[in-house]
Amino acid sequence: MIRACPLPSGSHRSGRGAGAGNQPPSMVFHMPTTPSRAHPKPKTKPWTRPNPKPQSARSHLSTAQKDAAQQRADEAGRRYPNLVDNMWASRHLAKDGSPKV
Repeated sequence: MIRACPLPSGSHRSGRGAGAGNQPPSMVFHMPTTPSRAHPKPKTKPWTRPNPKPQSARSHLSTAQKDAAQQRADEAGRRYPNLVDNMWASRHLAKDGSPKV
């Protein structure tokens, strides 16, 4: 949908481009904006945002979860698991090491 907005008094538009030929020259047409094709804004990094769980709801990784995080780090060429590996293990694996459903 195209909307016409009046120009402030004293401003003039000359030539074509102010709209259709039958519109008064004191109107400017605003085209609707299309979605940007730029990359979406990245999410906040996990190490910069606060922990969403209260202190009482936090728990340590089980041995199976630690082993899975270590394996994931090894596959990525890291010597130790990082925060993202640990977050993955806690989200995708149960305490006994079986996949969460």
